[in-house]
Amino acid sequence: MQLPSRCRETEKLYFHFGNRHGLNIPEFIDSLSTQHILTMEYLDGVDMQTCAGFPQEIRNSIGARILESTIRESFKVKFMQTDPNPAKFFYNTVSG
Repeated sequence: MQLPSRCRETEKLYFHFGNRHGLNIPEFIDSLSTQHILTMEYLDGVDMQTCAGFPQEIRNSIGARILESTIRESFKVKFMQTDPNPAKFFYNTVSG
């Protein structure tokens, strides 16, 4: 995928999900990006493999947020990030 297209997709996801509690989308930083480099803010978190060892209540909450965001992308936004690689999902242990 070309970089300008990826930037537009990222901005669209941030617009629809950026302010939702429990779901963070890194913000695209246009002033630091180029035609070949996509720059986004850093978000801290732990990978899904680590989350597998968390208590069931936390795992349920994480799963519910991922499911809710997927349904929202499909039916409300009508746009879906189609690379659902688990390595792209992180859980922030501070904000929950």
